[in-house]
Amino acid sequence: ANALLHAAEVPVALAPKKYRKNLGTGISRVTAAIGLRPGASDVLTSAIRLSGSVDAELRLLSLVAVDEEGLGSDDAAAAAAHSHVNTVLDAVKETLPDGVAADTLVAHGATFEEAVIRVDFSGDEVVVVGSSRLASAGRLFLGATAARMLRELPVPMVVVPRDAALGE
Repeated sequence: ANALLHAAEVPVALAPKKYRKNLGTGISRVTAAIGLRPGASDVLTSAIRLSGSVDAELRLLSLVAVDEEGLGSDDAAAAAAHSHVNTVLDAVKETLPDGVAADTLVAHGATFEEAVIRVDFSGDEVVVVGSSRLASAGRLFLGATAARMLRELPVPMVVVPRDAALGE
């Protein structure tokens, strides 16, 4: 499993340990975890393709760990982080193809894990994330951020190889 998560050339789906889903219900929403690092376009393209192929809603998500970003835990720092990430999400939303709509959500907490826990996920949704910036082009590398997110997610996660997109 470790080798697969650090060298695959195709997207890999990971489900939480106790995840159980009625396989006949399909996917209702695809959430794209959009960060501030390069590779966000791969995640966005993959999420758009996946949501279109399964006729699911699309949501753009950004997580902010206020204390870990050195912003402090006061309301002003959280508001500044929220404002910055909303600006990024709005810019990404403007690049969506015609006919593709997406909701946006910014979740923040003192830690990254706390931010993930605060997000409301439906049982029939998946989260799409990108590979670590350490990944070679066209390869998957499960980074520390995605691993931390996976530990808290109640739904499956699809990790997209670097410089690739689902459905290509």
